[in-house]
Amino acid sequence: MGKVYLGANKDINSYNLYAYVSNNPINMIDPSGQVGIILGCVIIGGIAGTIAGGIVGAAKSKTKTGKVKTSEVIKSGAVGGIGGTLLGIAVGALGYGVTVLLNPQTRDAAQQGYDTFAQLKENLPKPAPGNQYHHIVEQSQITRSGFDPKMVHNVNNITEISKELHYKISGYYSSIPTNIETSGMRVRDYLTGQSFDSQYEFGIKVIELFKDK
Repeated sequence: MGKVYLGANKDINSYNLYAYVSNNPINMIDPSGQVGIILGCVIIGGIAGTIAGGIVGAAKSKTKTGKVKTSEVIKSGAVGGIGGTLLGIAVGALGYGVTVLLNPQTRDAAQQGYDTFAQLKENLPKPAPGNQYHHIVEQSQITRSGFDPKMVHNVNNITEISKELHYKISGYYSSIPTNIETSGMRVRDYLTGQSFDSQYEFGIKVIELFKDK
C-alpha cells in the first residue's frame, strides 16, 4: 500500500511512500493512505498538550497555595491533552493536504494507478531481498470482475511480502478451502463479481491468515 506523505514523526517506515501502514498490514488497515500521518500528529499533540497542561496546572497551584495540588495538575493536563489532540488533528490534516499538493506525481500514482503491473513496478522501489510485491486484490480480477486496471495496478493495492508468504497466498487463491464457505468453488472464483472493497478486505485477511504459518 502506498502513502501520499513522507517522513512522519521520525518513523523510518514513513520514509517509504509505498509501505502500507508502516509495514504492518496484519494489525492495521488504512484504505485512504492518510491515517498514519494524522494519527501520529494526534498522538504527539495529545501527549505534548497533556504534559504542558500539567506543568501549567502545577505552576498555578504552586503560586496560589504554595504547594502543587494533584487535582490541579490532572485538571490542567486533561484540558491541555484535549487541546493538543485537536491541534494534532489540524496539523496532520494540513500536512497531508500540503504534501499532496506539493507532490502531484505521488498523488497521481495513488489516485490514477497504471494500466499494467510493469508500469507500476517502474515507479516503485525494488522490494527488499527475499520479498515481492503482492496485489491485495488479485490481478485476475481485472478480467474476472471487470475492475479498472488502474485500481488493481495501484500503490493503494500493493504491499511488499516475503516470497514464501506470496507463494502460500497464491496457492490459497487456487484452492477450495475448508476454513471458509465458498460454495465448493476455488477462492478466486468465489470472489469473482464481488466489490473491490470486499475483495480488498478479504485479501488483508488472507495475509493475516498465512503470516505465521
